[in-house]
Amino acid sequence: MSFIDIYITDIDISRGLIGQVGSDKLQTIHYLNYKRHTENKLNKAIVMN
Repeated sequence: MSFIDIYITDIDISRGLIGQVGSDKLQTIHYLNYKRHTENKLNKAIVMN
């Protein structure tokens, strides 16, 4: 069985989802980590089905 990995190319999320509520130090790495985590979850869900 072959599958294609999912990659997110655009992300627009609130600070609350990233866990940075009340922090002025939100950095690109926070978005990239959230993006990577979401991509991993989506790809694992595809493999399971």
